[in-house]
Amino acid sequence: MPDKPVDVWFIGFGDSSLTIRVRWWVASFTEKRRVSDRVNAAIKDAAEQAKIDLPNPIMDNNLTLRVENGNGVAKALGELS
Repeated sequence: MPDKPVDVWFIGFGDSSLTIRVRWWVASFTEKRRVSDRVNAAIKDAAEQAKIDLPNPIMDNNLTLRVENGNGVAKALGELS
């Protein structure tokens, strides 16, 4: 809504991030998702133009197989390729 201000606050530090909160207003709750998409895209575009790298979460998955189950898993993985 053009007559309502957009608020941006620096909330704090994360493990590998700076946390900000952005608040904006919409005329109708039914517009929330559409407007949220536009705001998030604008934030991403602004960060890219300013050469700010946005963090992407990285997850490591470790799998431990028991010997009695290993043959079945190896066979199943072989069937996938």
